[in-house]
Amino acid sequence: MCFDQFEHKLKIDYNHFSLSGTLLSKNPEGDQIQNASFMYPPNPWKEISQEALDLISNLLQVKMRKRFTVDKSLAHVWLQDYQTWCDLRKLEEQVGHRYITHESDDDRWEQFRKDKALKLWQDIGMKGSE
Repeated sequence: MCFDQFEHKLKIDYNHFSLSGTLLSKNPEGDQIQNASFMYPPNPWKEISQEALDLISNLLQVKMRKRFTVDKSLAHVWLQDYQTWCDLRKLEEQVGHRYITHESDDDRWEQFRKDKALKLWQDIGMKGSE
């Protein structure tokens, strides 16, 4: 799953998460999350990877001590993917500010790219930003 698909499924809209394009505060899913009983119905979630669902579940924890921190979220296996990193870098380039990725990862991803003979992030980030 690429970043733009994830962005469509999980948006931050001021203080509310928006799943599938609807605000949780105006949706029964909001009650499910407040009660820590959120379930992923097949539509639209069947196309979402288990790794992405795991990250979402850990971000939606009611108890703060169980909820993923920013650092733990960024270290999650779903975000440790070259295509995801490329998508995030492209997003940062479009926004004009680097706020999700960190320069300390650049050398690691550049070496990975060379080892796998992959294209540059500018060329494949967000699928070339069609």
